[in-house]
Amino acid sequence: MIQELTKNIHDILSVKTNSRLLLRRTDAFIAYLIYLKYLCDTRKYDYEEVIQSDQLYEITHDIKHIKSFYLSNETIPINLLLVKIKSIDTRKLLIEFLDSLKKPVFVHQKDNTIAFVKIISNIYSYYCREGNATYLLPRTDDVQLFQAFDQILGIYNTYTPKKEDIENIDYVYIIEPILRKDYNILISSYLDKNQHVVFLSSYRHICNFKKGKYIVKALRTVIIKGEEVYLVFDKQHKEEFTIINYDQEFIKNQEQLQKIIDNNRKQKDVLVKVSNEEFRENNYRIAFNLYQLDKANPIRDINKTVDDNTRLLERLNTLNERVEIEINRLLNK
Repeated sequence: MIQELTKNIHDILSVKTNSRLLLRRTDAFIAYLIYLKYLCDTRKYDYEEVIQSDQLYEITHDIKHIKSFYLSNETIPINLLLVKIKSIDTRKLLIEFLDSLKKPVFVHQKDNTIAFVKIISNIYSYYCREGNATYLLPRTDDVQLFQAFDQILGIYNTYTPKKEDIENIDYVYIIEPILRKDYNILISSYLDKNQHVVFLSSYRHICNFKKGKYIVKALRTVIIKGEEVYLVFDKQHKEEFTIINYDQEFIKNQEQLQKIIDNNRKQKDVLVKVSNEEFRENNYRIAFNLYQLDKANPIRDINKTVDDNTRLLERLNTLNERVEIEINRLLNK
């Protein structure tokens, strides 16, 4: 049904002014329809009244955002699709939707307690259908949506507005697509009260981990999947960590990845082990192929030269700024 619903949504959106942008938000519209159906089933809204309305109900953050930035004053007959799904079991529909989503990398086991911190985009992919997750969500609308999903599935995830409530958790997932300057402090603060921290960011932001050098000893595993990087930390300090290249050519699914993590054996093009000293020598660069190279490889020397040049340029820029300040002082006397 989700596939058919997706096609119907695409047909409706394709004639709109911002169709290209709207089509990228298909998941938000499907989640909206499932939530709206639940609200009608529980008599918060009336089916006939909702179906006849061309106005989107502002019941999720994504829909509010879409109305404000993509639609302006345009109406959109998405509610009409409730006719197609009204008689379908809401639980089955939700499970089918969750199964259709692109999944992030998870490293916990099913019986582990987990927490999610700072999910802002693609929130549906992080919904836990097992009911053993704690969420620190910044928006009330997202909490209410997930609580509705809980009711539909008959489970009870936990929701809290306080960071202090995230403690004694097996795995805390921190989602940070746009890296903040004090991410090392953020990771440490959660690692102090929990067993493991999984930090997700984009590769371009985290490929140089120099700002996190103070927590390198807590780093256990780095998983690189396309433009995403997952850093797994735990309390036990060691002198090396593992980098895994999550390439679909070598790793087909999450289960295979978990076996590779558990075995933790070197494997060409898949897994390398990196000592903390070696990491420092490479200026804290997270790059899988770099650590597959033989230590005598000239690319390492080139890499070091580039880093040295960067440091010299930074010093030169600082000196130039100081000279400019002093010249300005002399000219303004």
